[in-house]
Amino acid sequence: GAIGVDINADHLAVTEIDRFGNPVSYLTIDLPLYGKSSGQRKTLIGDAVKRTVGLALEKGKPIVIENLDFEKKKESLKNGSSWSNSKHNKKYARMLSSFAYGFIVQDLKARAFDVGIEVLSVNPAYSSVIGQDKFSDQYKISRHHSAALVIARRVLRLSERLPRQLRVTLPASIEKNGRHVWRLWVDVLQAER
Repeated sequence: GAIGVDINADHLAVTEIDRFGNPVSYLTIDLPLYGKSSGQRKTLIGDAVKRTVGLALEKGKPIVIENLDFEKKKESLKNGSSWSNSKHNKKYARMLSSFAYGFIVQDLKARAFDVGIEVLSVNPAYSSVIGQDKFSDQYKISRHHSAALVIARRVLRLSERLPRQLRVTLPASIEKNGRHVWRLWVDVLQAER
C-alpha cells in the first residue's frame, strides 16, 4: 500500500490505500497559510508534515506526492498573461504566492528520510478529474481525498480506466483503440465543461 498526499493551498488531503489500491483511511490536515508570517507558515507546515510522516511510519508505507511545478505558474502570472487579470485568477495568484508548496515537499522529504520513509513523486496528470469521476462517489469522499487516492494508486501502477457508467454516457467516438487512458480522461474533462 501507500499514503497518497494531495497538497492544497489550505490543507493536506491524506489517503491511505492497501496493496490492492483500496482506501483504508483518510485524514485532512488544515494549513491556513494565507496571511501568516514566514515563521508561522513554517510552524504550520512542520506540524502537518510531522503528522503525515507519523502516519506513514505507523503504517509502514511510503508517501506519494504529485510532482507539481508551481514556479512555472507563478512566472506566467508575473508576466501578465491575459487570464491573470480576472478577480478569480488574482485570488489564485495570491494563493500561489502564499502557498509554500516547495517548502512542504522539502520538509516532507527531509522528515521522511530521517525516519526511513520513502517519498515518491508521480505525474499529476488528471489526478483530480480521475479522483472526482471515478472514486469520489464510490467511496463517499471529498475530491481532494479522491485525488490523493489516485496519487497513491498511481505509484502502484493500478488502472485508471474509465468506469463503465462513465463510458456509456460519453459519445462512442471517444473510446478509440490505441489511445492512452489519460487521453480518454481529457475527453471526459472536456465533456464536463
